[in-house]
Amino acid sequence: LLTYGGLRSHVIGALITNNLIELLYYDRSIIVKSQPFDFVQDTARFITMLKGVADLTENQWGYHPLLDAPHPTTLYPKSVLTRPFDGSEIKLDNGRSLTLGETIFQSHGIIGRGTCVSRAKMEVEGKEPEVIVKWSWPAKTRTPEAELVGIATDLATASGDSWVLNHLPKILHAEQKEFDANSPQQRLSERFGEDYELRALCIVVQERLRPITELTTAAELSEAFHGIFKCYRWLYEKARIMHRDISRNNLMYRRIDGKVYGVLNDFDLSLHLGKEPRSTSKHRTGTEPYMAIDLLVTEPPPPHRYRFDLESFFYVIAYVVCQYHEGKKIDDPPFDAWDHLPTTVLLLKKRQFLADAMAGTTNIQLSCPPEVDPAPTQDVQRRL
Repeated sequence: LLTYGGLRSHVIGALITNNLIELLYYDRSIIVKSQPFDFVQDTARFITMLKGVADLTENQWGYHPLLDAPHPTTLYPKSVLTRPFDGSEIKLDNGRSLTLGETIFQSHGIIGRGTCVSRAKMEVEGKEPEVIVKWSWPAKTRTPEAELVGIATDLATASGDSWVLNHLPKILHAEQKEFDANSPQQRLSERFGEDYELRALCIVVQERLRPITELTTAAELSEAFHGIFKCYRWLYEKARIMHRDISRNNLMYRRIDGKVYGVLNDFDLSLHLGKEPRSTSKHRTGTEPYMAIDLLVTEPPPPHRYRFDLESFFYVIAYVVCQYHEGKKIDDPPFDAWDHLPTTVLLLKKRQFLADAMAGTTNIQLSCPPEVDPAPTQDVQRRL
């Protein structure tokens, strides 16, 4: 329901086992269950419960006012599963309107940011250019993505490093909506303190970029990777921003006057070194198939390091040059199982892969099927 029941901040439900019923509440930070009771024997409590939930408003049910709640008696087509927000309108704080289209990415977990990315059209001076809109529920302690990109943009402009701008996303609008004092989230935060991770709804509208996997020539692919890596290093050394989520979906590109520029996208998990308050997040940072080995642990993860992102770059290069040919994913590609392995198994697979590579018994090029040109790998390695 957090995924397909409209834009939800939380969900209230019930679990019935024989004559026992227990109420359930869950949001992006917690799952709460009531004590079960026998609704046949304790009818007074059952009727009181029904009256209570019947009087809930849409907001109390968890429907965020940013989007209209689905009507309970309306039958929706099956396409709602792949395009849950298609045609919905969002009114932004700046007075402009967004009409949502196809959903590009949607997180299906309960605990976490619950990121959703959709194509959209934004009304600008009578025109409706296509843009990308992303909403998520990051921890309130995190510096917003738009603020970090703004810091990098301002520094690049002021310091004469304007080349960096070609490798950063262009954010057109951003806003953040926090929970009010009467919300269940605020009350849970007061009740559990640091054990509850208070979140906020962040909406980011940005220009549309293209996935780096669409690039089909060694020259353009290596140029894109090289530009992204230079941008990453500049962010770390000059802006003191660590990205912390280097993954295939976050490496994009744009064309300017026919030239390809790699773009480092998605700063949701980024950290402003030396200025960022300690995050309250209790989860590993990143996307598992591309995570550094040191982060693939079941206990609390170590502090994120520069070399972790470098290791993630290595895995992304391996994925892209070995899994894609002419802009399309090949059949039965190498590393495909990594997307679905449990954390402990993925850790073993990565250790074996790196050990074999160091021993000279395997390498990225040997992992490529015959029809895939290994030249992009060689060129990228040389450039980096």
